[in-house]
Amino acid sequence: MLVWGLSLVGFGLTSLLPLALVLLALAGFGDLISETLRSALLQHGTPDALRGRVSSLWMVQATVSPALGNAAVGFLAELNGARFAVVTGGLVCVVATLGVAAGFPALRAARLGVAPPSEGAAPSEGVESSPAEGAGR
Repeated sequence: MLVWGLSLVGFGLTSLLPLALVLLALAGFGDLISETLRSALLQHGTPDALRGRVSSLWMVQATVSPALGNAAVGFLAELNGARFAVVTGGLVCVVATLGVAAGFPALRAARLGVAPPSEGAAPSEGVESSPAEGAGR
């Protein structure tokens, strides 16, 4: 999210089209990587029995949040101009990202690796289960 926010700030401040296009591409790349990592961490850290419920809540926030942000930035642009709105939106994203990073150090330290044992499984057992084993959950 930091790459996305900083890229938007740069995009809002530049008046050079080639640089603006590079910054938009960088913002898109940052968003792609961020979304991939968030989804992977969510899937990795969610118990099998709750994965559907958690994923549905994730989809709701992923659908609603951008729409609310777009409305807020559109309103800000109407009041103060598009450049101000884009730069402010980028700065809010940067500040929020740094705040979450500072407030949740475990999130910064999160790593994708071996999945934690499923509920009721012994630590020596594998993390994979057959479809028949998951059917009773």
